[in-house]
Amino acid sequence: MATAADYLTTARDNAAQRLSELDTVAVTTRVRMSYSIDGVSYDWNGYRAALINQVKELNSLIQQSDAPFEVHAGHGA
Repeated sequence: MATAADYLTTARDNAAQRLSELDTVAVTTRVRMSYSIDGVSYDWNGYRAALINQVKELNSLIQQSDAPFEVHAGHGA
């Protein structure tokens, strides 16, 4: 059975794969990839930034899930 860390790792790997796919576009094209068509906006630069943040957050969560749990005594125990 998969653990929470396994699911977090899969999510991080998927976000990193999407980021990798975006980065295959030449930088001269990538910087111009925010546009609107018929009232619908496409902000690939914002999407890329969101993916970078997602990878960072997932890395942090993965590290936290690998840390051993600490048991704290409750009040009145």
